[in-house]
Amino acid sequence: MSGRELEVLTLAAQGRGNADIARELFISVSTVRKHMEHIFDRTGVRTRAEVAAIVLSHLSVVAPH
Repeated sequence: MSGRELEVLTLAAQGRGNADIARELFISVSTVRKHMEHIFDRTGVRTRAEVAAIVLSHLSVVAPH
């Protein structure tokens, strides 16, 4: 996954919408959509809720205990 896709993934997992993500990253909404398509394809998920679950799961694995 590209660095930009990881940025989009992180913001989407925070519940941010495409327009908000686009403004934050200075990219177009269509670019955000394309990144989300790539994220969905690479992770095998189909919803933003599933994306958020992946991010939270990953964070719990790498967080110090």
